[in-house]
Amino acid sequence: MSSIGRQVAVGSPSAVAGPGTDDHLWFIGTQGNPDESSDLVVSAWSDVVGITGENSGAPMPCVITDLIRFVVPMSSRNHFTNNDGPGVRTLDGGVTWTPVADMTGGNGRVWRYFVGPNGRIWVITHENDSNNPDTFLYYSDSQGDDGSWVLSNTWGSGSGDRYWGIYLLFHPTNLDKFAIWITTNNVPSGGNRRGVLDVTLDNGLTFQGEQNAGSNAMGVNNTGLHFASGLMLPSGRIVLAGWLGSIQAPRPLNYGYTDDDGATFNNTTLTTGISKYILGIFHNTSYTRIGFILVTTGALNPDTVELYLSRDQGNTFDLIALNEEFAEKFDDDSFVPQHFAISPKRDALYIKALSSGGDALARLKPVDENGVWTDLRFNFPHSTDGDDAMRALS
Repeated sequence: MSSIGRQVAVGSPSAVAGPGTDDHLWFIGTQGNPDESSDLVVSAWSDVVGITGENSGAPMPCVITDLIRFVVPMSSRNHFTNNDGPGVRTLDGGVTWTPVADMTGGNGRVWRYFVGPNGRIWVITHENDSNNPDTFLYYSDSQGDDGSWVLSNTWGSGSGDRYWGIYLLFHPTNLDKFAIWITTNNVPSGGNRRGVLDVTLDNGLTFQGEQNAGSNAMGVNNTGLHFASGLMLPSGRIVLAGWLGSIQAPRPLNYGYTDDDGATFNNTTLTTGISKYILGIFHNTSYTRIGFILVTTGALNPDTVELYLSRDQGNTFDLIALNEEFAEKFDDDSFVPQHFAISPKRDALYIKALSSGGDALARLKPVDENGVWTDLRFNFPHSTDGDDAMRALS
């Protein structure tokens, strides 16, 4: 990780402390013009600061360090073609924002920024081709400065298929190993998508070659983009979760893993239905617990928000009965969780929920049977809507 120091709070801390104890959360509100940024630092929200140049409607945040952050402009987070230019960047924890230089030469759209365990910044871009776009992967060792971006690899060239890169999944300790997760083989009128994993063992210098498990099991459809996640464990196992495979109703909600970089994929259907989705993947610092939140929309009961945990490296995920369920803390049955952030350091996950009666921002800590939901809206400085975003800080 970069040696740049810890962030100083955006603006100044609010005068009245909230209920947090050791939180460090970055929140982007989309009600203003431009979009607005603030931090929850320990137990108080900082003043709101406008994100100059960002008013896309559905910003996609990325934290490199507490000081260095990127925001990608998106009109919606659930379609491959809704991403736009390279976005904006801050080098001072959100006090000032400047445009990011276009690393694609005008031939691509930025999908998402990532940071590897060694501090290198990566970005996935999609070619400006509505018929058969390729995926490009660039990196920068200089904070994303103009002229610092280097092309690492390209996928899909000459294939006749649509190649949409989704995620980079980094090995937590091997600084040279990570995988890119790509979905391809788009069938606009229906059918399945084919998922691809490609692994590098030399930090992006070369890649081992696409693996697709000989099936559609790792593909992701447009609607499920925001609700698909993955991670690489210390053993090298890759765990994926979301609407994987079929895009036909009843849409399966799956989790699975591969121990051979995608050559084979062990896939389990958790449930089915377009009203069910997964928010992110959590892991603790030792990766002995990994989990996700399962949301069922339109279900007016305490099971609308459920925690599933795995203690066997993703072989199985079990429904966890919490000391306090989400619906017991927030008694408005219309709450529908929209966004997700995790903090392995704090053994906490955060969700932002949309409701006709007023939105919720909540923390679950710890992420296990003893978990308790805490309302983080005390002295909250934003007016929220469904397109807000957040990320945990160090």
